Amino acid sequence: MGGRIKAQRNILPFLIRKLRCKQRVEIKGLPAKYYSNRGVQNLLWYDGEYLYMVSSTLDRDTVFRVAGSVEAGSGS
Repeated sequence: MGGRIKAQRNILPFLIRKLRCKQRVEIKGLPAKYYSNRGVQNLLWYDGEYLYMVSSTLDRDTVFRVAGSVEAGSGS
């Protein structure tokens, strides 16, 4: 129908880079993005294999503690 689809091999790092966030931080030495919206704290990071996201109405420090406790691949 005349439309085009552009595929990107590894889209997750691209999406994280494009996400407009107020703070760029690190989780376990990995670049992460943090933002708060309407009382919800959001923290995203990518380890080269998995995309992680912690989203909560808890305070910022608690969200970072939770993120720091996540182990790679623990959801399989």
